[in-house]
Amino acid sequence: MAASDRKFTVGYAAAVAVALVVMGGCVILATVLRRSGGPEGMLRPPPIPSAPYGDMDYDWTVRGLDGQDLNMADLKGKVVFLNIWATWCPPCRVEMPSIQRLYEELAPEGVVFVLASDEDAGTLRDFVRDNDFTLPVYSATTRPPPALETEAIPTTFIISPDGKIVRRHLGMAQWDHPDVVEFLRGLLQGGSARNG
Repeated sequence: MAASDRKFTVGYAAAVAVALVVMGGCVILATVLRRSGGPEGMLRPPPIPSAPYGDMDYDWTVRGLDGQDLNMADLKGKVVFLNIWATWCPPCRVEMPSIQRLYEELAPEGVVFVLASDEDAGTLRDFVRDNDFTLPVYSATTRPPPALETEAIPTTFIISPDGKIVRRHLGMAQWDHPDVVEFLRGLLQGGSARNG
């Protein structure tokens, strides 16, 4: 067998081996997703309680899909659930239904939800419509203040009425978990110190 034929045979065998490994990985992933109830079934609740992160910097304005600006300073004195995300981010998309359910449960009780992405309003509007979400989504037209800067998305900040970032969570999570609901209700009743 010529050297060029051996190289082709070895290269072909390597390509087949890689394809088999990738297909095997896909089968394993599909099995895990099916057994866990799909991608959302892989979510875990964030650690509650965890160490407080620091003071909130309210010097930031975001724009709603209706074109109206929201100045974060107008949210002083409120419990705020702030999620920084993007439509192209798979973990963001996986956790979004749990945020929608949390919003439906706690927005009527007074928790303010702000879901901010640096994408344009048209992209965000299409995503919200296509997924039947009703939660408040905003386009971040400027960089967030240093207290809200993050190296990863999704990142979620929970802000207490006294202006403290009492939770900062990087990565996806199951936000409608009973521990989170209880924690946010505690903040509504003025309990930031006892939960941190």
